[in-house]
Amino acid sequence: MNLKQPNIFESIVYFLLPRPFDFIFKGTIFWGIYGITIAILRFSNDLQLFFIALALFFVHDFLIKQATYIWNDIRDINSDLVHPHKNRRYIPKYSAIKQGKIFYFIRIILGVIFTIVIYIKYEIWWFPVIILGTLILQYLYDTWAKKRDSKRLIIAAVGYSERVIPAVLVIMWYKNYYDVILLILLTGWVISFAFVFLAAYWWAEKVFELRISFAPKQSWFIENGQRVRKISSLVMFIFGAIITVIYSQLGNYLLFTNIFILFICNMLLLIYIKKPFDFKIRTCALVILAIISILLWIFGSTFIKWFIFVGIIPLYFNIMYSYISYEDINMISMTK
Repeated sequence: MNLKQPNIFESIVYFLLPRPFDFIFKGTIFWGIYGITIAILRFSNDLQLFFIALALFFVHDFLIKQATYIWNDIRDINSDLVHPHKNRRYIPKYSAIKQGKIFYFIRIILGVIFTIVIYIKYEIWWFPVIILGTLILQYLYDTWAKKRDSKRLIIAAVGYSERVIPAVLVIMWYKNYYDVILLILLTGWVISFAFVFLAAYWWAEKVFELRISFAPKQSWFIENGQRVRKISSLVMFIFGAIITVIYSQLGNYLLFTNIFILFICNMLLLIYIKKPFDFKIRTCALVILAIISILLWIFGSTFIKWFIFVGIIPLYFNIMYSYISYEDINMISMTK
């Protein structure tokens, strides 16, 4: 094991944000769904609602969820030490198991304290349930799902609902208006996206490991990853189309524009992903696709007065999971 000691700056950075990529990427899911829910239900976003949502986001995503990534690093230290990229993480790099445990328990304790405070102050009974559910899912992922790739994919994809449910419920709770159908549809929409993204990501990871003779020759993701991605992409569009049809009478034309862009992106990506493009050509294609999508989004959003960030989430989803080369992904998420 590496006996080199981490410096104070590296320790502080890891303690504050063990997975910057996950925090930014999955945090976008929370706020994107928050904005989409407000747009669909035609609610106003006053400051008190925003700050309550911010408090929930801070406790769940910043304190609790980031703590689970520290626990992952502690549990996986032996395998991460011999991995060509994961050995750069803080805990395997410095064999910092003791520091990792201290960081983990500090975050968990703070998360529990703030959860209790939020429950007492606002009587949000369902938030402690979500926190407990997050920890249970993480336990299942570590002790049961990691033993088999298909189980790992299912638990990890379902885990994306942890961002959707509080983002939707905090709005409905604050406005005292509960739309269970919308909650189910948005949750299904994001979970289907998670299947798309994770199947593509882990497929690329296994292909890369196989290329450098790091992984076994056979892998569930190599055999089924692309098939899962395509099926889940179709399911994601179906969920989006249902949302549009059901709630179109509310005048939510921006959402319709988003779903249309999502559909076009999916179809184009499914076509070009089979082509043997090199990295430069693929990157240029993504940039052009992003520019066209943004222009369409801006054109559609000029007809209404809702939040400008509402329309960016489908575009963000499609660009992120379109990376099929693990080396390319690693350039974005080196700390993941």
